Amino acid sequence: MYTFKPATERIQHMRQLIRDRVIQVDAAYVDLFTELDKKYFHVMPIIKKGLISLEVAKQMHVTVEDFELIVGSKGKYFCGSTTDPRFRGGIGFALGCVESGEWIMCDDGLYHTPEHDEIQMSIAPEDVEILRRNAEYWSDKGVGAVAQASAPDGYEEFRRLNSSDYGELPMMMLPAGHLIAGYPKIINQGYAAIQKVADDWLETHKGNMMGEDAEKYPFYKAASLMCQTASELCLRYAEAVARKRGETSDPKRVKELEMMEDSLRWMSKNPARNFFDAVQGTMMYQTFIQLFDSYPSPSLGRFDQYTWPYLKKDLESGAITEEYAQEIVDAFFLKANCFYQGGRGRLGQTTGIGNTYQHTTLGGVIPATGEDATNPVTYMVLETVGRLLLHDPTISLRINKNTPDELWDCALATSKLVGGLPLFQNDEVIIPSLQRELGWDIEDARDYGLIGCQEIVGCGNDYPAGNGMPAPHASIHYGVALAIALNDGKNPFNGEQCPIHTGYLYEMNSIEEVREAYRKITEYVFNWHVTLNNYTEQFMPYFWPQPGLSISIDGCMESGKDIVAGGAKHNSFGGTATGLATIADSFNTIKYMCFDKKLCTTRELYDAVMANWEGYEPLR
Repeated sequence: MYTFKPATERIQHMRQLIRDRVIQVDAAYVDLFTELDKKYFHVMPIIKKGLISLEVAKQMHVTVEDFELIVGSKGKYFCGSTTDPRFRGGIGFALGCVESGEWIMCDDGLYHTPEHDEIQMSIAPEDVEILRRNAEYWSDKGVGAVAQASAPDGYEEFRRLNSSDYGELPMMMLPAGHLIAGYPKIINQGYAAIQKVADDWLETHKGNMMGEDAEKYPFYKAASLMCQTASELCLRYAEAVARKRGETSDPKRVKELEMMEDSLRWMSKNPARNFFDAVQGTMMYQTFIQLFDSYPSPSLGRFDQYTWPYLKKDLESGAITEEYAQEIVDAFFLKANCFYQGGRGRLGQTTGIGNTYQHTTLGGVIPATGEDATNPVTYMVLETVGRLLLHDPTISLRINKNTPDELWDCALATSKLVGGLPLFQNDEVIIPSLQRELGWDIEDARDYGLIGCQEIVGCGNDYPAGNGMPAPHASIHYGVALAIALNDGKNPFNGEQCPIHTGYLYEMNSIEEVREAYRKITEYVFNWHVTLNNYTEQFMPYFWPQPGLSISIDGCMESGKDIVAGGAKHNSFGGTATGLATIADSFNTIKYMCFDKKLCTTRELYDAVMANWEGYEPLR
């Protein structure tokens, strides 16, 4: 039976703070983003993003908590939520919640969500005022506003039909939030080396841009600026650690803070030297791409694989103990959990409370040899999840025929404590599938990771867009499509009629007629979703590129193309088939009840469904 080791006092303290958190929204960067957006308004978006990011990084003020070992935050509050007005063309929901009276002023001087809300959030009056004075400026700015103003003919009619899992679809919501960034590249090469690639290209092509060179120039310029931004972010945190050191009298903590500051200053330019550098460097890059590329949920990939070489060296040299390494891992995943920013309404229901989508992959095989890749960090991450009862980030464990029995014991013991984690992924099935279906070479296939819910992707070399490029256009709600099909093309949830008339369930005389009606509606809905995805893909490369993410992705720096413009080594596309199990159950029910056994008429079943079963409880 696997036995978990106890966590340190400060780790338990940090966990309790996270568990009891009230997420405070801050507007720390809104004034700055607004001022800089005006300053660089006419600069093309990819370069503008780099210029704005660098200036924000130079001016931002960050804080470090007394108990923190791994640092990095989206905003100025621990477990807080910050506002970036640029992507959605708006200020966010907090201002509206305050002005509508939904959030009320409390004794602590903050506006709070209602006590009965599952997600507790707050905002200070001064932050409300910042949002209020910038709201008008951002109301028609950003790629979302551009896309909305350029919507194709027929979009409004389709939008009102409300056939998406997200309700009435805007043209754009979020960048595709599901992929694995190139963390190994960041910690193994360092920002200075990556920036040099960009700067060398720019110097070579100064006054000498021929053919496609002109298309590459904006990317390399932005890549250089984003490397500088990442370096500045590390330095801002180094300065915050130094301030904290000046306030500290405990000699042990002072020494630790000195180590933390040294690591951040080193990682601002250089590759990692040791295990702490590797872990802190990963967190700094994660903070960077969420802050400055506004990338919502990059998964952490094979954390145990890219950090283990550094820990192995440290353990062999005696530079670190396994106990301290475990505390570093604990601190890392608790800090990752702090990136949850809350939400309201449908978004909160869809994403799940506390879910950051920073899916982390453990175990598996070594890409070069195919041998089992289990190492001590694999166990350490499971220890973190098990003993802290940590439900986020999501953890997947890759298993194969050579997975050690002890790892099985650890994983099952973790699942008994946490419930559902780790998720188990079968290398023996997945690796050959990636080779067969996507044509990947054996090493890339062996190096796969998991993102989001459980999509299988490449690590640091893949732009999979698992939920469409500007989510959520790939999120069809097939259950709604069936309801429309059984109701003559009208959505019974909101009364909107689509152009296709299918007749009513009570007019259909066989399951084949039901299926044909459903086919017509799903074809209509599916074609619209594909249309919107294809259409909005035209906006993303120009209006919302991701140069900060691209600096770490294999293929982008080599090709001079941003990741959203096809620069990654691998590119694929997917959609979310929400409700397919419901469709299977529904067809089976209609066939069995109405046509095979004739236990009720199609009219009775139709009336029951349209009444949401009220008055038809026995039939239900």
